[in-house]
Amino acid sequence: MSSKLRTRAAVTAGLCAALTLSGAATVLADPIESGAVDAAVQNEDSAPSATAVASLKGEGTKENPYQISSADELAFMAEKVNAGDVQYASACYKLTDHIDLSGREWTPIGTKGKEFKGTFDGAGFIVSGLAINDSALELAGLFGKISSPARIVGVAIQGANITAKASAGALAGSAFTGSIEECRVTGVVKIEGNYKVGGLVGEGYATIKNCSVDAERGSSVVGTYKERDLEGDNVGGLVGYRGEGAGIVTENCSVSNLAIAGSRKVGGIVGSAFVDNTYADCSVSNCSLTCNAPYEYGLSVKNQLAVGGIVGMFSKSGNAKGALTNCKVSNISMDVEDDQLASEGYGVLGLVSGGYRVSSFSSSVSAPDNYISVDGFVIEGANTGENASIKYPGSVAMNGKSIFEKGQGTAEDPFLISSLEDLQLLREVVNSTGVGFSGQCFKVADSVSVLDISGEKWTSIGTSSHKFAGSFNGNGVVIKGLNDGGKSGTYGLFGYINGAVISNVIFEDVDLSYGSGSYRGAVAGYLYGTNTIENITVSGSIAGNDYVGGIAGKPLLNANNPGTLTIRGCVNAANIEGKDKIGGVVGYARADVAGTTKVVVENCRNTGAVSGAQYIGGIAGWAYNAEIKSCVNSGVLESAASDSSVGGIVGNANQNVTVSDCVNNADINGADVVGGIIGTSNSGNAIVSKCANSGSVAGVNNVAGIIGGTAASGDAIDNCYNSGVITASGDSATVAGIYAYNNSSCDVKACYNIGSLNSTGASAKKYQIGKSGYWYDQATGSKILSCYYKEDGKIYKAAENGEGEGALQDGMTSQQLADALNVAGGVSGYWVIDGADVIPGDYADDLEAKVVATVGGVPYSSVQEAVEAATGYGDSRPVKLEVDVATSSTIEIAGDVTIDLSGHSITANDTRAIHVKSGKLTLTGKGAVTTVIPTGGKLPATSSVIRVGDSTEKGGGNNDIAAALLIDKDVTISAPNTYGVGAFGDKTKETIEVRGTIKSVVNSALGGNGSAGLGETDFTVTNTATLTTTNTYAIYHPQAGTLKIDGATIEGKGGIEAKGGTITISGNATITATAEKTSHNPYSNGPSTDGYAIAAVANKNYAGAPKFEISSATVTGKVATEVDDGATEDKKGAISITGGTYSENPSAFVASDDYVVSESGGKWTVSEKPVTPPSGGGGSTAPSDKTEVEKNPDGSTTTTVTKPDGSQTITHETATGTESVVKKDEDGNVTSTEVTVSKTDAESGKVELPIEGAEPAADVDKAQTVEVKVPSSVTAERPVQVTVPVSKGEGDEPNYGIVVFAVDAEGNETVIPKCTVDDDGNVVFEAAGDVTIKVVDNAKEMPDVTDSDWFAGDVVDFATARGIVNGVDMPDGTKQFQGYGRTSRGMFVAMLHNLELNPKAASDDSLADVPEGAFYADAAAWALEEGILSGVDMPDGSKQFQGETAVTREQVAVFLMRYAEHLGMDVSERAEIDFPDASEVSSFAKDAMGWAVAEGLFKGNDATGELNPTDGAARAEVAAVLMRFINLMYA
Repeated sequence: MSSKLRTRAAVTAGLCAALTLSGAATVLADPIESGAVDAAVQNEDSAPSATAVASLKGEGTKENPYQISSADELAFMAEKVNAGDVQYASACYKLTDHIDLSGREWTPIGTKGKEFKGTFDGAGFIVSGLAINDSALELAGLFGKISSPARIVGVAIQGANITAKASAGALAGSAFTGSIEECRVTGVVKIEGNYKVGGLVGEGYATIKNCSVDAERGSSVVGTYKERDLEGDNVGGLVGYRGEGAGIVTENCSVSNLAIAGSRKVGGIVGSAFVDNTYADCSVSNCSLTCNAPYEYGLSVKNQLAVGGIVGMFSKSGNAKGALTNCKVSNISMDVEDDQLASEGYGVLGLVSGGYRVSSFSSSVSAPDNYISVDGFVIEGANTGENASIKYPGSVAMNGKSIFEKGQGTAEDPFLISSLEDLQLLREVVNSTGVGFSGQCFKVADSVSVLDISGEKWTSIGTSSHKFAGSFNGNGVVIKGLNDGGKSGTYGLFGYINGAVISNVIFEDVDLSYGSGSYRGAVAGYLYGTNTIENITVSGSIAGNDYVGGIAGKPLLNANNPGTLTIRGCVNAANIEGKDKIGGVVGYARADVAGTTKVVVENCRNTGAVSGAQYIGGIAGWAYNAEIKSCVNSGVLESAASDSSVGGIVGNANQNVTVSDCVNNADINGADVVGGIIGTSNSGNAIVSKCANSGSVAGVNNVAGIIGGTAASGDAIDNCYNSGVITASGDSATVAGIYAYNNSSCDVKACYNIGSLNSTGASAKKYQIGKSGYWYDQATGSKILSCYYKEDGKIYKAAENGEGEGALQDGMTSQQLADALNVAGGVSGYWVIDGADVIPGDYADDLEAKVVATVGGVPYSSVQEAVEAATGYGDSRPVKLEVDVATSSTIEIAGDVTIDLSGHSITANDTRAIHVKSGKLTLTGKGAVTTVIPTGGKLPATSSVIRVGDSTEKGGGNNDIAAALLIDKDVTISAPNTYGVGAFGDKTKETIEVRGTIKSVVNSALGGNGSAGLGETDFTVTNTATLTTTNTYAIYHPQAGTLKIDGATIEGKGGIEAKGGTITISGNATITATAEKTSHNPYSNGPSTDGYAIAAVANKNYAGAPKFEISSATVTGKVATEVDDGATEDKKGAISITGGTYSENPSAFVASDDYVVSESGGKWTVSEKPVTPPSGGGGSTAPSDKTEVEKNPDGSTTTTVTKPDGSQTITHETATGTESVVKKDEDGNVTSTEVTVSKTDAESGKVELPIEGAEPAADVDKAQTVEVKVPSSVTAERPVQVTVPVSKGEGDEPNYGIVVFAVDAEGNETVIPKCTVDDDGNVVFEAAGDVTIKVVDNAKEMPDVTDSDWFAGDVVDFATARGIVNGVDMPDGTKQFQGYGRTSRGMFVAMLHNLELNPKAASDDSLADVPEGAFYADAAAWALEEGILSGVDMPDGSKQFQGETAVTREQVAVFLMRYAEHLGMDVSERAEIDFPDASEVSSFAKDAMGWAVAEGLFKGNDATGELNPTDGAARAEVAAVLMRFINLMYA
């Protein structure tokens, strides 16, 4: 190709690239019609001519601008402007053709003092070949310097190579003032300088709109450190430096495919900017941003090493505030190049901005604060550089994972937090960027039950300048180990929030115990404006100076931050310690402006101890403009300060505080002003309504059951109750039942005190209610109205002034007292009779501070409450009983939960103890559960202590959800007059495993419901179990399903009666019937036999056809089958015995002639028939089996039973319990192989089948089957890795064409594509349940593959055997591997889809460019849904799959890493990409390639050592990588 043609092609390609840029108003000229290409082309071998232009066409006016159509004419313009010719410097210009500056050292247009001030319209024509190489030059670019009223519009620069000293950019070195619009830079761009370097403009204040730098691979904008004042800083993808001024606007601009580097102040759009600037609708994509400062220089400026996704560093000198709106970063990386700088912690990296400083002399840098608002910021696929991921995770994704790649941030589709790393990522984005996620939602993924953060000194989410403003739904997750690591300051999971909603989190093992910090709470330390916190549980310890609470520290609600803080449904069990304003729920419940601000705390409970110096409350330490309602404090309160103000609910109710429907039942110890509900009310309008105290309240002065003291007007108390002991020790103390000192008007009505009053001071005063009025003479206060107290068993009505003995209510009954209080208090049914006294009935359960059970350290007053708190957590968060429990209501289970009896009992009175409606209940810990029906009780004897399953029989139930029960070995279920445990579900499958003891008297220990149409059950009774009953069968099994008894003890009047299901008995189980005689009633609706040890009964109404299989047992009692009335033949039961000892002759039920019955001492034993060798005396005896048992050195046992015909049964049991049974015919041919995997091996996750090496068949139809049975604990979520030994000759290499086929119940055979072959040649696969397999050599011959091909042999065998490569159909009917052929993106995603056996995507949504009938359409939809595929960003903002495009090696790495994450594999490994062409790895793929290299998936070209990351991946290369990947799964 000639140089001319080559140039034409380059220009045409550049034009096409320009045409793809986002919406510009200027329309590019058509080069074919205008002849623009020919005009722009020159021979590369010839040098450019000197400027020979005398003038330009046009007049330089707006209407008739100067026309420029060649490089010479453009140089002529530069010459005139730089000479200071005002006519040309201020004129209007327009390009009329493409301009090629190739081979020309360009002199920029405009210099300092001789700026271009006119209008230049590029008209969309391309200026190419721009080159400047002058390391001493300042103001370098197509234009050197422009200033107002200059306007540059529609200029397209293709390719720029500029080296200068300072102020360098492709379009302009300095756009001091004026405007730049619709300009773009494409092609390979390389711009380098020592100061103020940008892709478009080096520096400037000019308005810049609708511009872009869309470079090709290998492009860079670099600032290089040289010396002081030429420090390589102020480097931006668009502009290096933007000055100060509110009118500086950068709008709708984009930068992509650039490597941007500088010593500091490095930004994707702008390197350095001021906070009064405006940035809107700007984006940065596929860029790397690097701090390249040398160590000594970096050390001198320390944390001004700022790198930002949009702006490198913001500076502020005035008070103006700018905005950054609707900006976006995608697929960017950040790094600090010098490892030592990185390791010492210098540098600030952020997706919005890397830093902010108050003045140019400040060395303090933090991410942008509220001087600039950030709104609508979008983050996609950002990742870190090597140092950034280690030292600066702030605001960049962790370990290369995309940011919040699951979810859209909406209420319907929230961002998902799936790991601790995701939570850390949320923190770093908020803290480092200022993105508060206002209006956006986060939720912990359903797959997460515990987030353990104990391994790090937690840094709170949200700072004073960057507050979290979104919604965070913990989804009931346990966040474990929140700790401050000994650090002071504001602390919580969230530090600062504003406008946030935080809900549904359980905090366990909180340790915020550093005592010097203020503003502390498990959820948040400082809360600005409107926030909602709900359904939070906290346990552990929290300490600090001031403003400390179990849930929250301190709100800021004032004129600048209006709104309401709402805390509802929260429980604190953590111990809280501090100095001032310390609360069990919130330290400081203050809202400054009445009417526009408020704090609401409702339905909260504190059980943790709370201590401090002053203003200590069980719920709130200090309250102001607050409502506290329906709260309970059960935590001990303590303060030794002289002026303590301690209250069971609120320490200090400062002003406009309402406390209603609250209870304190805990002991309170303080000094001055101590109350059961409020310590002190000192600024008026404290309303206490319908509250109660039952805790002991002690102090020095002013101690009362409700309020220690009121000090301002407007307070009121109504319908309050005290039963606690009130004690004051001061010489002049006041002690009162309701309120102590009253320095105000305080209305008190309908209150009742029964608590005793104690004082030791010589001048102490006692008031059963309180003293009305002011403490100074002649002042008038409100009266005490209709208040009562009890003293020495007598009821008195308090005097209106509170003094002296009240009026004895002689003969008043409790009912009359309750009525009087209800009338006076304006309530109905609030005051009720409780025994011999009157209490507020609503609080009967809360008046007693009792802890029945705990969950994660949080106490609960009932087992049901604890169960509900623990539901869904199973073994990870058990309910622990703290006392013996007596209940009159059934404990209902509706999800996975564990109850640890901990040596205690649960006794249910006239009700079922536990009902497992759905989910799995595990009972563990030594203890007992029982139900007792009293004489005349309502519970029928056909009920049970524990019912498993729900039904629709009596009013409905969730009958489609299976239920399960596990009774551990130290648990006893006792049923004196009911069933022990019964499965009575409807259309469900109930699962019950008994390892412990069930004792029953009247009915069976274990039973089911045999009604027709009900679901099956799965019962297991282990060798540690004992089931006994007195009056009937120990086990009654009328239902369908299975009952497995392994070594248990079963004893009752009868042993087991079954009317349905399959019952297997092994392990030498003991089954005893104690009845002296047996009988059968064929008309009975329940058990129809009586006194049998084992009874298989046919019944027309039940599931029918019960079957017993007994291999090992000691049976005392009758063994028989019976037929109930009307039962048909198909219902007939069966008993098959192959072993065991019996008290009666079992011959009728021996399985076959292979077994014999022998009698000795009145006991009959069943065993395999022995093989008797021929005698030597001419006669012979019947031949018998020969049994050989061999103990092997590895601890396994091999038992070989050889029959007379030569056939064999070989049983091999490993030391870990896995057992294989192989049967061979008389010729030695294997007829069946069955392997039962032990629970031990299943739980270890790996097992090697104990069989001889399988002989791989070439034809799947002829391959032997192996039946593999696994425990029920093996599931898709917890599979077991199975190794199948393969037969091979000595010295044979592994055969990678061997695979495992799965055979379903219908005999269909399917290859398991993700099986592999280990180094010993054995085949390995994952089993998620019982499976029947075949081992097959499934490799396909590929005639186009020769021995010289690097992939011949293993790769071809592996890929073709698993269907990874099926071959390309040829015209002659053969298939070819075509290993050197290209692999498209569609092909590769289809390969991954094949590995998953082609699952159907839940949604039909796919990327727009995927044709409906494409072979990869289903695969693309699946990959998109699973997050394996994200799509290619297009200029119009859309995404495409580009399925026909060749997949590159780096794209393969990205796809595979996402696929590995989808499979749940560990993808944390990283390695340095140490290849000669490592720099060619695209930013979006660096992290994935680092993982792939670390795991050995990519190894480089054998000849060149290169990685070739952007080259298309050949079919054989893809096959080899997938082979390594599948091997990695089993590593």
